[in-house]
Amino acid sequence: MVLLTPLIVMAPPFPTAFHTFFPFIVGKALYARTLTEIALGLWLVLSLRYPAYRMPRSRLLLVFGVYIVVTFAAALAGVSAQRSLWSTYERMIGFVDLAHWFAYAVVVASVFRSWADWRALLNVNLVVSVVMGLLGLSQHFDLGILAYLETGKRLDITLGNPTYVGGYMLVNVLIALGFLGRSYLGAPRPDVMPTRRRRRARSRRAAGRGEGFSGLEFAIFWVAAALLSVFILDRVRSAYADGRTGLTLAAIAFAAEASVFVVSYVFFQRQREWTWRIFWTATVLLDVWILYLSGTRGALMALGVAIIAFSVGYLLWGRQRLLKQLSIALVATVVALTVIVVLTRNTAPFQRLADSSFMLFRIATFDPGGESVGGRIISIKVGLQGFAARPLLGWGPENFAILHDRYITAEMVAHSTVSFDQAHNKPIEELATKGILGFAAYAAIWLYMLRIIVRRARDQGAQDQVFTMLVGAALAAYFVQNLFLFDTPGTIVQLMLLVGFVAYLETAGQAESDISHGPLEAGPALIYLRSSASFALALAAMAALVVAAILLINYPPFHGTTAVLDTLKRPGITLEQRLEIFDDAIGAFPPQANYLRIVMYNQLISNWRSFSEPEARAALAMADKEGQEAIAAEPQEWRLYLPLSTVFHLGSALDSSYVARARALVERATRLAPDRIEVNLHLVRLRIFEKDYGRAQESLDSYLERNPRAAPQFEGLQREIDRLTDQ
Repeated sequence: MVLLTPLIVMAPPFPTAFHTFFPFIVGKALYARTLTEIALGLWLVLSLRYPAYRMPRSRLLLVFGVYIVVTFAAALAGVSAQRSLWSTYERMIGFVDLAHWFAYAVVVASVFRSWADWRALLNVNLVVSVVMGLLGLSQHFDLGILAYLETGKRLDITLGNPTYVGGYMLVNVLIALGFLGRSYLGAPRPDVMPTRRRRRARSRRAAGRGEGFSGLEFAIFWVAAALLSVFILDRVRSAYADGRTGLTLAAIAFAAEASVFVVSYVFFQRQREWTWRIFWTATVLLDVWILYLSGTRGALMALGVAIIAFSVGYLLWGRQRLLKQLSIALVATVVALTVIVVLTRNTAPFQRLADSSFMLFRIATFDPGGESVGGRIISIKVGLQGFAARPLLGWGPENFAILHDRYITAEMVAHSTVSFDQAHNKPIEELATKGILGFAAYAAIWLYMLRIIVRRARDQGAQDQVFTMLVGAALAAYFVQNLFLFDTPGTIVQLMLLVGFVAYLETAGQAESDISHGPLEAGPALIYLRSSASFALALAAMAALVVAAILLINYPPFHGTTAVLDTLKRPGITLEQRLEIFDDAIGAFPPQANYLRIVMYNQLISNWRSFSEPEARAALAMADKEGQEAIAAEPQEWRLYLPLSTVFHLGSALDSSYVARARALVERATRLAPDRIEVNLHLVRLRIFEKDYGRAQESLDSYLERNPRAAPQFEGLQREIDRLTDQ
């Protein structure tokens, strides 16, 4: 069920009570957390009673555990332990979530101890990717199946961002290729029909009547079925504007095809392998198509790197001559395509192709100095500066935004106005936020996985070898993709699944030789552990702990974000009702309340003119109280200072003492992020508000000298200063 995480979106068709801020992120994280806690509790009881399911003797999991410990130390030593532990509603990938994913990897590696187990689990993951792909096609063809699947130039489907889609599909393409390659390198299935029945079948085929399907006939059947599905989808798109009708017809079409698949799998025993081959082939084609439609250049590059990594590995250690020849061809193809694209992307023919493909358009318009690439280069430079300032344990997980805005210069802002809360480069993120210790532990995980894959691939037979190498290629692809991105609740499940499989590779020898699914052997000291009473007690204790965890760390943030969303959906509510909702939401889960406080400040600012004096004083009191708690929790987060200072500016008409407090907040923000455009705009507004027009002009001129490109953002303030000065 955890593998369904990428499909979770807290928006319609879920009831309104389940809608949250950042619906593509919050629901996924809380869903995965909850199921992981349940699985962990059940596994602890299982491993107590059945030793075969205890944690395997895996050095990979040990190294991963060291990384978790270092991450926790970095969180406590960072500039905001609260943010490091819990992250924000926008990301939901702090230490607490990372610890849950580590627990998930441990449980998966402990319970799935044979190839049959992993074959089933990884195929379920492929099925989820197919569902994701079909939803992507519905978005591409604008079928109106789900409200949030809005048609655009790129697909984001249920992940909320096209780059996440590219990373997710990337892993599944390579896993499906692994299954497909493995199926062709296995020993042929023996013919289990009795001799007399074989003779009868041959005579019937000779007479033209036949019996069952041949592999080729089966393949043709499924290709025809797939084409029929695409045709139906296109007819639905063109003939029905009503999303409900489109959903019904599409569901009927796919349910019918799925039913035929199941029936054929059950009744045509001899064709099962062909059925799976067609499924894996369809998965590869669909997922590559969706990756392409996502327009994610990093994912396309990572796919090319994965193909080269597999090919080089197979040339070194592969056992099949034909595959070695294919590997040479693959490397040559990737290199040739890369050279062709580089040489022709500025030509007229390529530009014409780019007009009909957004992926090609993004390749054709690639600019190292552009906003996207330039922002990433700047984040690398700033991240290295942050690492130099705190080299041992860094600034703390999830605190990259603080160091980014501390060290970014006006010249850098002129090239990229985006404020990065993640480095968009995982190694730099680890260096900057966890220091050299965290980076070393993170690198150790990847290096040890590489060692396991290489060692196992050298020893395995041709069938297992190709799958292991393609899993290694999937890991390489994920790593390369994360040189331009970061982990998210929708994509990290793919990494943890691969980590679990590599742990299985590491321990497969000892696991399959001595695994026993029976209960503990009887013994004087263990009799009680075998009893029904101890089993019931363990289940009850774990159930209580899991329920407590859900109620204490999962439900409160969910309640907080759904409650605040209610203030936006009910614009007619009174200020007293609004403040009560905010007080309830903020108090529900203080560790993640600062985002909700910023939402509250912005709502107070936008509605201030409608407040009576008693309401304005109540709003000021609420903002003051929550502001003190927010700054105490994250004193170096400048985004908390600016909206609070605006509220204080507005409130100074009631109490002049708020002027000085507003000024102190702006000056503090200026020290924390001296070259951010937003901070300098606010500083100029402060000078104008205080009628110090000379200093306002001085602040404006000083910033524009450092960042001339920001002149358009300051034009309105310049006119305001000129008008007030003339008066």
